[in-house]
Amino acid sequence: MVGLRKREPRKFERYFKLVQDEAAKRNCIYYLDAGDGKDIITKTLWCSDLSGWLIPNTLPKEKIAEFEEAWKSSAVNDEWFDYFMFVTYENPQKPKIVFLSPTLYD
Repeated sequence: MVGLRKREPRKFERYFKLVQDEAAKRNCIYYLDAGDGKDIITKTLWCSDLSGWLIPNTLPKEKIAEFEEAWKSSAVNDEWFDYFMFVTYENPQKPKIVFLSPTLYD
């Protein structure tokens, strides 16, 4: 699945698809860096707060490819900080995905 470095449990992949669907509404793709806790496992989903990069599809293809290469090798530098986003959710039974910029905490 786009945005995941490796195969994840099916319930988590279902949840991550919701994250990607919300990113797509913003014409972006979300690239996962790490799970950040608040894990809740339901009958169908494994919900978790996340951290990663919300990369716009409007960037030049070469820039997106440059990011993906760095992301795959876990070598994303500070050039991409403006795209770093936390993900949280409301209501694990029917999650509402929320993107939060780390600059909100400054």
